[in-house]
Amino acid sequence: MVDPLVSLKGVGDGLRLHIGSPLPKEQILSEITPLFDRIRQLASGARITVDACGKEGELVSFLRDFLVREYQVADVAPADMSPGQSQQVRKRQREADRSWENRRSDVLMMCGRVRSGQKIQHKGHVLLMGDVNPGGEVMAGGDIIVLGSLCGSAAAGHPEKNDAIIVALDFRPTRIQIADQVSTGPYGSANRSPHYACIREGAIVVAEYLDQPPFAKLPWPEPR
Repeated sequence: MVDPLVSLKGVGDGLRLHIGSPLPKEQILSEITPLFDRIRQLASGARITVDACGKEGELVSFLRDFLVREYQVADVAPADMSPGQSQQVRKRQREADRSWENRRSDVLMMCGRVRSGQKIQHKGHVLLMGDVNPGGEVMAGGDIIVLGSLCGSAAAGHPEKNDAIIVALDFRPTRIQIADQVSTGPYGSANRSPHYACIREGAIVVAEYLDQPPFAKLPWPEPR
């Protein structure tokens, strides 16, 4: 099998772009565009290293401008790892792959409606395929994800997990809490779309999930 002129692989905490032979810049763009289109979300916020058979210095600035503008990557740099460093990266990646395969889930996954006076409580993450009515309550030691309407109360990260988040397709809670931070809104009908709450600079903030995805800058998927 003939090696492709241009290839893209996950390496460590970023992506490695290999350009096997000297190519015109226009051809490089035409070759890499479909590769990055397929992993657009993964590329966002990732660090890209370029291996261009000794021609990295001529291409890095050009590729950085294009990839940052079109795919919101974090940075583009020449591949300067020694063989020893490269071997360590491959080892870490193999270990990460094995950890995902063997990881035991601590997610409580439920379906239905949490009605007024009812409460779901779990020490890990909670995923609810349904609604939380006013007067209903969900409490989790990790994240809370509601694939429906959140109109009751939700407490994530109990008691002190500050990086927990609360996500709902229809975000209208009466009260939310993350670790020891509490917010009562108001949220109202304006948030009848996917929103999430998290802690930033010591306070709870609420943002649209699609406009400001909370994990877009992660260079590589990681377990929660």
